[in-house]
Amino acid sequence: MIKCFSVVLLAFISLSAAAEKWTNGNLLIKHIIWRPGYHGFYVDPTTYHDPDNCSAGPKQYLYVFDAATEADAKTMDRLFTLMTTAMVSNKRIHAFVNGCRGELPVVTGLQLNN
Repeated sequence: MIKCFSVVLLAFISLSAAAEKWTNGNLLIKHIIWRPGYHGFYVDPTTYHDPDNCSAGPKQYLYVFDAATEADAKTMDRLFTLMTTAMVSNKRIHAFVNGCRGELPVVTGLQLNN
């Protein structure tokens, strides 16, 4: 029974991990949205990358954070610092996206590039 549960658990973890993807690492942040329940950032249109193909129509070049990430104030403070650093220093970032909110990619993590 335990072996069967372990196999099912591993299969579930593999399926859920496969849904999350990194963007191409070329994102250039232009504007930051920071209000309760709605945090995100706009990128330069030429650097927009949507690995989950969330946008069916004209792209808004906007990424939003998922609710679980937004619920953690310390994590959001760190992400805000990372985004402002990237924006003022004109550095590019990778975004870890997991699905869509409407037509917007949902971000669960960021990485600042050199």
